[in-house]
Amino acid sequence: AVPIAAASVRPLVARSGDVLAAIVGAATACRAPELRNTAKLCALVLAHQPLAAHPPAAWVRRVATIAREGEEWRARGAMAALLGPFLLRFQFVLSPEALGETRDAVLALLVDPQQEVREACGTLVS
Repeated sequence: AVPIAAASVRPLVARSGDVLAAIVGAATACRAPELRNTAKLCALVLAHQPLAAHPPAAWVRRVATIAREGEEWRARGAMAALLGPFLLRFQFVLSPEALGETRDAVLALLVDPQQEVREACGTLVS
């Protein structure tokens, strides 16, 4: 496995909305397990960053778009893992529009045709 420290992704945090799709793509499409694991870790680190680190509306919009329209089911399932910690931390400070987009993304994931994606959403609604 490739070790990665939270500090090593700090340069990505300011542009988290821009790099999120690439990180999720790498986490789901790479054949090398160490690259997939590193990309997943980067995505989770981005989800745990302070709210000021990424504009919440843009970040939520990007996550919602991947959740609703992602061609790769693993990418859609990864959105549940990202939305969990993000919503837990910021549910009371997000704008009504961002909360609406988040709700729509969760609903899209709950009715996804892929069973694994629906199962990944269990923690979001429990």
